Amino acid sequence: MTNFISIPVTSETAFAAGDRLVNVNTILGVFATDTNKVTLFTAGENIVLTTTAAKAVPVLIAINTAIGATPGGQIVEVDLPTGSQVTSVAIA
Repeated sequence: MTNFISIPVTSETAFAAGDRLVNVNTILGVFATDTNKVTLFTAGENIVLTTTAAKAVPVLIAINTAIGATPGGQIVEVDLPTGSQVTSVAIA
């Protein structure tokens, strides 16, 4: 069964505004790639969302929550050892 998340897009341009559906089954990763950009890396084309000023992390959290809420969507947090931190992510 295919699951979708719906992302609301606000724009003054009529054809750019509205809800965008993204197939959850094709998402390989979701990252905040700038203070106002979130990139959904998919099995096909990557999707770059531009947010309002410095809102990439809250949008990222909302997308991850939506993915976890889809049927069968389980998100397991990585329990890093004490004193360890991930300080950078590179997509190659």
